Amino acid sequence: MTIRGVGEWTAHWALSNGKGSLDSFPSGDLALRKIISNQYFDGKLQTEEVIKNFARIWSPWRTYATTYLFGAIRKSLV
Repeated sequence: MTIRGVGEWTAHWALSNGKGSLDSFPSGDLALRKIISNQYFDGKLQTEEVIKNFARIWSPWRTYATTYLFGAIRKSLV
């Protein structure tokens, strides 16, 4: 099912915030790709597929990992 204007990022946030899913991870989000690439891959920007595979280490808590990473970005900690 597709809804115009609703992409993968929005769907992930709806799952985590609306449904309460603890294991949602928007691996295609550029900010997340950048922070994970900088912290874990020596700054070389990784593909969405690499990030998706890497984030499996946080399962079944990937929503929490996403929240912490975005918080770190907002507070300029990384």
